Amino acid sequence: MSTVTGYARLVEALEAQGSVVKESKLDRDALAQCPAHDDREPSLHITDPGEGRVLLYCHAGCRTEDVLAALNLTWGDTFDNGSEVTYTYEDGRVVHRRPGKRFHQSGNTKGPPVLYRLTELRRAIGNGRTAYVVEGESDVHALTKAGRAATCSPGGAGNWHKVDASPLLGARVVVVVRDKDEAGQAYADAVLDSLKDRTGDTYVVEAKQGKDISDHLGYGHALEDLVVVMDPDRVRARPGQTTGQQESTTSKVVVDQDGKIGAFTVITLSDVKRRKTVWLIPGLLPAGDVVVAVGEEGIGKGLWWIAQVKRVTDAGRHVVLIVAEDDPERALGPRLDAAGVDSALVHLIVKDRESLTGHPYLPTHTAEVRAVIEHYDAALLIIDPWVSVVPGTLVLRDTQQAREALDPLTVLARQTDVCILAVAHTNRTNGSTRDRVSLTAVLRQVARVLILALEDPADDTVLLVGIDKANNTTRGSASSFTKSGQGDAWRVTVKEEDTGKTIREWDHLHRTDSDGRTGWRWREVRDAADFGMITRADVVKTYEGNTKAADKAIGRWIKTGRLNRREDGIYEIMGGSDED
Repeated sequence: MSTVTGYARLVEALEAQGSVVKESKLDRDALAQCPAHDDREPSLHITDPGEGRVLLYCHAGCRTEDVLAALNLTWGDTFDNGSEVTYTYEDGRVVHRRPGKRFHQSGNTKGPPVLYRLTELRRAIGNGRTAYVVEGESDVHALTKAGRAATCSPGGAGNWHKVDASPLLGARVVVVVRDKDEAGQAYADAVLDSLKDRTGDTYVVEAKQGKDISDHLGYGHALEDLVVVMDPDRVRARPGQTTGQQESTTSKVVVDQDGKIGAFTVITLSDVKRRKTVWLIPGLLPAGDVVVAVGEEGIGKGLWWIAQVKRVTDAGRHVVLIVAEDDPERALGPRLDAAGVDSALVHLIVKDRESLTGHPYLPTHTAEVRAVIEHYDAALLIIDPWVSVVPGTLVLRDTQQAREALDPLTVLARQTDVCILAVAHTNRTNGSTRDRVSLTAVLRQVARVLILALEDPADDTVLLVGIDKANNTTRGSASSFTKSGQGDAWRVTVKEEDTGKTIREWDHLHRTDSDGRTGWRWREVRDAADFGMITRADVVKTYEGNTKAADKAIGRWIKTGRLNRREDGIYEIMGGSDED
């Protein structure tokens, strides 16, 4: 076969039989029509967790061997190299997995074993992230692909007692994922016994469907769907737990001389060193903090932050970029050149050097991003858009999961003293721009500075930018920028430092548009057109039933050449630039 990986081999075989394969947003992950039953809607989940083999889950219940047989494939075809997967531990131990769940070990098998992916685990715990404990290496990779920190012991369910579990003792939260069999119960009990001196919270959970976490994720369930079988209180109540894990009614809790109390530390504020805000760009971008820039798609937010990149590089400082939506060769590069940026001081993190595509995910690749920042002593990290670096399995509308995605940004900014500018699109709901931050309001809450970007209601070639929220500076008046350029080489230049209105005032004017002045109303009307035609009723709907405002907008758009009246109540879209 011409393919190399098990995932590619399976996709090729499915497509050769005429099955529809729909790729998801995750890397090497898809839904396909199952060849083992009459499947009208794709129900076969295919995923490569990054361990060297592909996993299959038919939501209709077909056995994996039946799916493979229908494709004239064998279990060996699910492995990248056709024969085995190897899992390497940091002490030199190597676990080999072959088709049929046949395992053996090589390398350093004499000494006491260490936890799997130990360095990544310690790094995650140091950043305050939740640590997951599972029964096998494959489950670790499934959780890693889901953006979580996970570990296991070598040798399966009966070998936890041999491993050094001490790195888990400092974790804020440990989640033990228990397999649904007797061996899984024994393994979970052994893990809990080894963590009995922990003061943080420990949960025991099980898969909602299937036997283990790989099954759970493979059947399309989210991590929040895991079934909690033991919460922290029940874990603490287990026989044999130390008094430090018992409730306060059975053991007196005291504050020691260093202020330690269980998992927490009490700090007297007079002992805290005061730290003044150091501005990378005065009144706009503080060093060592997270700044969020919010605005609608296509209005020129990228041109604005490129102007800030120029200010930073003009001072001789380096900038690191994680950009998911702009082609480095056709868009990003020409715009940097148009703005006069010294590109030798700008560094883009990509996954594939040849195609200049792919980007890191946070918190999964926090260590790698930090290494780049430290290597160049960068002053500014720009992430555009922020949601592109969040693993797709995190539900950002869930406050706790959104916090888990955002906390690494705050830690990274403080540890490296870099200013992190996270760019966010607004969603399409009603309300003010700041209330429409894409996916989650937590992004707005965690930011030390929140910057709003809008089009000028009277001139859609003008971008308005101002501070909406600031913990360390005043909001002040918004600034205006003129967008100019041709082809891919666009830029913004300052029009007015002080427009005389705050960005909230401009936002209010933007939202109360009553005559078609702002580009966003026009875009909604244009997008609603059917074969280039729009009706008065469509425009009225765009204006939430305000017929007077809709009629004013229609008149303005006819006058400016955007609409052409075809007959009563029906108009033809003629175009018209909105500089998006």
